[in-house]
Amino acid sequence: MTHPALRIPRDALLALAVAFSLFALAACDEAADATALDAEVAAESAPTWYADLKPVFERRCVSCHSEGGAAPFRLDSLETVSAMAPAALASIEAGRMPPWMPDPDCRPFRNERLMPAEEVELLRRWVDGGKPEGDPANAAPDARPERRTFEPTTIARPTEAYTPTEALNDDYRCFILDTEFPTDTFLTASQVRPDAGALVHHVLVYAIAPEGLDRLYEADAAEEGNGYTCFGGPFPNTGSGSLQDSMGSSGFPTQLGAWVPGNEPQILEEGTAIRIAAGSRIVMQVHYNLVGNETQPDATEFAMRLTDETPQWLLNTRPIVVHELEIPANDPAAVNRRVYRNYTNDPITLGSVSAHMHLLGNRFRSTVLRADGTEECLFDIPAWDFNWQQSYLFPRDELVVVQPGEALTIECEYDNSQANQAYVDGVQRESVDVTWGEGTYDEMCMLYMSILTPYTPPQTLSCAMGEQCLAECAAEGRSTSDCLIGCPMPVTCKGCLLQSIIGCGGAVCLGALNEVRNDPCLETCMINSAILNGDTSACLRDECGDKYAAVTDCLDPVLDSGRCDAQMVGCGLMGE
Repeated sequence: MTHPALRIPRDALLALAVAFSLFALAACDEAADATALDAEVAAESAPTWYADLKPVFERRCVSCHSEGGAAPFRLDSLETVSAMAPAALASIEAGRMPPWMPDPDCRPFRNERLMPAEEVELLRRWVDGGKPEGDPANAAPDARPERRTFEPTTIARPTEAYTPTEALNDDYRCFILDTEFPTDTFLTASQVRPDAGALVHHVLVYAIAPEGLDRLYEADAAEEGNGYTCFGGPFPNTGSGSLQDSMGSSGFPTQLGAWVPGNEPQILEEGTAIRIAAGSRIVMQVHYNLVGNETQPDATEFAMRLTDETPQWLLNTRPIVVHELEIPANDPAAVNRRVYRNYTNDPITLGSVSAHMHLLGNRFRSTVLRADGTEECLFDIPAWDFNWQQSYLFPRDELVVVQPGEALTIECEYDNSQANQAYVDGVQRESVDVTWGEGTYDEMCMLYMSILTPYTPPQTLSCAMGEQCLAECAAEGRSTSDCLIGCPMPVTCKGCLLQSIIGCGGAVCLGALNEVRNDPCLETCMINSAILNGDTSACLRDECGDKYAAVTDCLDPVLDSGRCDAQMVGCGLMGE
């Protein structure tokens, strides 16, 4: 029963209900008005295409996302950007675009494709505000970066156009270009000029010394059409896993240039040049991507500014590597690392770096081990992408200098899990143990470095220098074998020397020699000597320690007895 004091007349209840209804309607109207007002204010305060977003996309995107560019769609107008804006924002916020592989927290590089946080926020506000057009009369000035240009003296071309194989998603092809070099020549500027721009994904350009050309001519003649199949570098794939086959019997190739979408011409600083040795030929490796594209003939060119005037500085691009790779099947994080110390008496000045791994690559990292014990980040790619390989230039006032005794590290991590295996004809490959090789499903671990050195005329190293070196050793009271191993001489002579020592002293010192031969320290020191011009014997003493000491202790009596003289004469190391 309702208490009498709480009994409310029916007319009063009806009036109260009407009042509440009117109040609710008024509140809804006010909320709607407020929402509309908020939207109107947001639209008025949102950035506009012409005044705000157009210059952002011109600075960051149109070098690839434009007519004829390498990207699959355009972002060079209000219409194209408006249609793709939500997807573009998602890619930018996820760090996938613009494509820039190095970790910005490691160190700065020139021409970084990084979008500042304020520009990302500007795009987000524009999308949230309904992507207003704004007034074309208030359009910001064109913000496309001014292109660096140079006047080429020579344009190297393939002998004929090549039509990529339509059945392949990715076609890797090497071409021997038509330019020849009868004398030593110096390159001061270059630019790759893609022909079929929609197909060309990236390009690497090398000079190959005359000693390494025969196998390239053979590979070119063996395949139908212009060029030959290549993957890990400019040399034909042999499947041997040999470092010599990967790099060439004449030593490491000289990298002249590279191109990825958005790259500007490479114009070296005044007084700096890359030497192209007499008799060399240019080999251009082109990666064609046919996903979503119809094949068409391509004749990509390499424009160069060449001179015969000697420069003040030489730029030499050379790699250090981890060759003895161990990547076990199903290992999601197989790490391989190597340290290369500066065993010269001079600082090593680096102008740029680039990395090379294949499809299992997960992360690439390189550091400098300083004399004070600190480790300084040189180059870090946290999420490796084979399709985005390029050279990264240090700022002109922040070149990296590695002093004598300091060291460079190179570290490659691979994801060899089953989930990360490639699909072939719709079937996923099984995870297997992987080592070094030139094939698509082999791996590599390389750090390319552009090293700046004062120009000196080419030094003609003679094998006969070994005899003089032995005489100097005797005068200094140094170990005969240690001094001879450290003698400066051509790579071919050094190889012949080592084979001679093994041949004549092997019966006596086989155990000690095998201990060193089976240790990665030997390869580290051979690469160090060839690439960084380091003292081989100093490296072996430091890297191989007691194992190397056992070798020299065993070999010295053999060498001093004259037992190896005939073999060294055969190598040209000593006179008759």
